[in-house]
Amino acid sequence: MWVRAATVDDLDALVQLQREASLLAFAHVFPPERYPYPSDAIRGRWRGWLESAPSDVLVAVERSAIVGVVKVEGTTLRSLFVTPNLWGRGIGRRLHDLAVSRIESTGSSTATLQVLAENDRARRLYERAGWYPTGRTEPSPFPPNPVLMEYQLALEEDRGARLSASGP
Repeated sequence: MWVRAATVDDLDALVQLQREASLLAFAHVFPPERYPYPSDAIRGRWRGWLESAPSDVLVAVERSAIVGVVKVEGTTLRSLFVTPNLWGRGIGRRLHDLAVSRIESTGSSTATLQVLAENDRARRLYERAGWYPTGRTEPSPFPPNPVLMEYQLALEEDRGARLSASGP
């Protein structure tokens, strides 16, 4: 697996990746028979990100296929998805760590993200990496508008040593 900056040419692959991961991970939150996947909105979001700041979108590539993506926006980890059949292989954690490194390079002392309250798998990943809930919540923009929780991560100078000690 290798990581590179995304390009607008990756748009279809990113939309498909997020769709596959979301349909599996969020079926209990957004039952597809009641809430069809918002493909047009997701395509528009990725297109906007890729056209305005493509270097802030990193993709993991394996055998010439995009298998993961992470989006960083300033000091915020905005989006992280991995192909479902590769969950548990450390791809998400590697993308997460690259995103945190980018945020650290801004000189900020903290990073933030939002995650669905009912996304237990992602919350476990973030909490193992040192993120903690701030107590701030807001509704998701997509019906049925489940709760998004804000998480924060304290950034520190020796974080790289701590991460390498914790393993992949």
